[in-house]
Amino acid sequence: MSDNEPTREGVTLAKSWVFATERVKRLQAELNRAQCDLDNAEIALSKWLLPPDATVGEKVLMWFGDSLIQATADTCVGSNVWTGKVVVRLRGPKFGDMLR
Repeated sequence: MSDNEPTREGVTLAKSWVFATERVKRLQAELNRAQCDLDNAEIALSKWLLPPDATVGEKVLMWFGDSLIQATADTCVGSNVWTGKVVVRLRGPKFGDMLR
């Protein structure tokens, strides 16, 4: 055996490393897509919840079942259209179960 040829253990370790790095890249791309989906959904929901005459820092809460959805006006993105952070304040059964 030549000194330049990898051992079976070396090949196994290298394959494992390549597989892990490819998996991390795939999962990072998936996480990035999911974060974009979340950001877009949050913007759309906050635009829908916040009134045109909102002021910076104003909070609007809406009951959804037995939980509260809260939107906080952060940014005016056009002609009296506001966006901001959306938070769900859970009060009872799992919030996501109500949407299925």
